[in-house]
Amino acid sequence: MAKLSLIISASRMLIWLQPLDGTPGKQITNFKAEHIADFHWSFDGSKLGIVRGHTDSDVVLLQESKP
Repeated sequence: MAKLSLIISASRMLIWLQPLDGTPGKQITNFKAEHIADFHWSFDGSKLGIVRGHTDSDVVLLQESKP
């Protein structure tokens, strides 16, 4: 049996499979871009479904105009 872990750093999100017996974990994703929004194992445990995406945002500065 293993534990699934989502690791979030400043630049990336990774999913690791961490055995509960203390042996070293195994990185199972290596996406270079976009974030992981959600993930789930299939019912039989043979596949991992991952939802990925990105967020766009803009900053607009509004100032009162001077006559």
